[in-house]
Amino acid sequence: MHVLSGFGIGLMTLFVVGPVVFVLINATINNGLKSGMSVAFGIFISDLIYAVFSLKSVDTLINISFLDRYLSIIGFVILFSFGIVYLLKKENTALKVASNKTHIQNFIQGFSINFFNPFVFSFWILLAKRSVNAYNVKALEFLLALVFGVLVIDLAKVFLAKKLNPLINSNRIVRFYKVSGIVMILFSLQILYYLFRDKMW
Repeated sequence: MHVLSGFGIGLMTLFVVGPVVFVLINATINNGLKSGMSVAFGIFISDLIYAVFSLKSVDTLINISFLDRYLSIIGFVILFSFGIVYLLKKENTALKVASNKTHIQNFIQGFSINFFNPFVFSFWILLAKRSVNAYNVKALEFLLALVFGVLVIDLAKVFLAKKLNPLINSNRIVRFYKVSGIVMILFSLQILYYLFRDKMW
């Protein structure tokens, strides 16, 4: 039952829209199915690390504010930087980058944007706390099922984006880059806002 519960919660992330979703879709549309899957597996590995690490250290991590602070700073820099780069894309450079990007680069991009997002960090800490309280020794099984649920949803997004590929032309690629860039900048500013609001400096 706990495994089904975890997997079900993972599937519910279908309704969660974060910056990494736009990276996932961008990679699939611009570089193809395998690149989108590379981003998805980058997200998967970062989630897996957080799931295991947070479960083993949940009581300690809740009381360590400086870790959240540094993740917020790094997350802001990464998201803001990617946002600016995406926002400034032009048609010729967008297509060139799309054709030259390797699967490893897509994997690293998916991993880094997800891993250094303080909201993702908080998400896994809260889930780890809940799983320990609800399932005790079976908490790890619950979290692993949740991680695989997230992976299934991310791969579904990749295949859906691939289906839309015939409708995409060079102008739409540039527009999607710009929309993705704006979204990433907004998320980075949200991180900065919470950083100052909670006085984590």
